[in-house]
Amino acid sequence: MGLQRVWIETLDHGLVRADHVVEVLAHKTAPFAGKPAHWLLDVVTATNQGAGSAQAWTLTPSHRTLIQTDRPPHGAAARLAGLLAALHSADSAGLITTRATVDDSGHGNLTVDFCFQLFPPPPAPDALIPTRAAGSSPSPLEDTRHDRVDRTG
Repeated sequence: MGLQRVWIETLDHGLVRADHVVEVLAHKTAPFAGKPAHWLLDVVTATNQGAGSAQAWTLTPSHRTLIQTDRPPHGAAARLAGLLAALHSADSAGLITTRATVDDSGHGNLTVDFCFQLFPPPPAPDALIPTRAAGSSPSPLEDTRHDRVDRTG
């Protein structure tokens, strides 16, 4: 049991394995070069990233952004932590995606939703037997026994 088979999709469509997450963090960025500040919801991994020059090198934890918005994602970090805790005790394999929506009621309320989708079941073991094109030579790793069922046709 655990989170080894649960993945979290990031804003740039990358994937972070959930058991590598050590922190869930919502924070506001500073305005930069005339651009307004915005809010990020990040997962932080224990893996450090380095940046700098030969004279000064800095190591910081790796932040992976899940959403970016102009409004604070109130309660989103705690809800994701709760989902991860619930999935930790289940024997699950799947993908967590994040969606931020602003309601059109005129209040501009931000809602952050997390969706967990199970991976499809794996194929049957006999479907994993490698095949080769008719007339080609077997690879050195391929089983060439004559009692093997030919699945090329």
